Amino acid sequence: MAYLAEIGFIILAIIAIATLARSGKQPARIREIGEDRIMAYMTTLRRTGGNPELAEMTDTELYDILSAAMRRLAAGQNRKLLVLVLGAVATLLASVVFGVEEGWRAFAATIAVGGIALFGLERAIDRMTRSPIEAQGLDVERLRLD
Repeated sequence: MAYLAEIGFIILAIIAIATLARSGKQPARIREIGEDRIMAYMTTLRRTGGNPELAEMTDTELYDILSAAMRRLAAGQNRKLLVLVLGAVATLLASVVFGVEEGWRAFAATIAVGGIALFGLERAIDRMTRSPIEAQGLDVERLRLD
């Protein structure tokens, strides 16, 4: 059982290191990509005129709204990642404790329940992040940076 815990912690450490390495890479490049996406989205909104509220705004107002939505989306994604990593660590610790106490079945059941709970939590956080942006009439997929 201890070997499973060690393997799980090694996998979580690798995921955490990869995530930190990815989040720290080229902030200027990511900012440039965000600027390009905002400008392209502004052009699309002006051309199609799908949302009259957004079409009536000045370029500065629309740029501010789109950049704020992009920052909110990125913050929500970072929050979701943090919650999932901490939840995975807690699930692994709980499964090891139950596995030591009750055996393999308890270990597997705890991992399964933790995975289902983390999936539901991920969907809820994703919905909470997306719904205010979609309520403004913005397309979330056009504002993603990943």
